[in-house]
Amino acid sequence: MKSPINLQEITGQESGIILYDDKNVAVVNWSHGEGIPHWLAPLHDPIYMPTEEEIEDCGIAGDILEELPVDMDIIYDRNGDLQDLIDARKIGEPTVGHVYQIGVHYRVIAPEVWA
Repeated sequence: MKSPINLQEITGQESGIILYDDKNVAVVNWSHGEGIPHWLAPLHDPIYMPTEEEIEDCGIAGDILEELPVDMDIIYDRNGDLQDLIDARKIGEPTVGHVYQIGVHYRVIAPEVWA
């Protein structure tokens, strides 16, 4: 039997980026829940949906923005953290991070510069 997903335990961090199925991306502090965060309405706090998907450690990405679709739709980023990473890349400072695939629907990215 698989254990429920706890992103903080998996990544060793309180926050990161989640890519959902297609091009939806969220920047999340996942220290508050167990499962995968989902939103019922924009600008509200996430609801954590339990899941017991397989977790694949995809290793380290030298530039985590290469893991995201060019035409991504940012569905949640309360503090503008993703734009900060984009701006850093423009001046030649790509962000390194750890990548995990959770089932077939979710990709989790834990930037090394985040807590």
